[in-house]
Amino acid sequence: LSLSFSPFFGLLHPVRQMENIACFLDGCKALGIPTENLFNTIDLFEGTGMRQVVFCLHAVRKKAGD
Repeated sequence: LSLSFSPFFGLLHPVRQMENIACFLDGCKALGIPTENLFNTIDLFEGTGMRQVVFCLHAVRKKAGD
């Protein structure tokens, strides 16, 4: 996983942001986070499903405590 920052573009390009979110979700799956606790990439990217994003983060936190 490599996050890139470009002084020319400032923040990550939208396509790259979506790729990074997808990588995070792949990592969640690899950790065994149940599918019902995951969110859709667009939920975070557009900020329209933040409740599900928070549920996912709580599941990751719980899994990390195991």
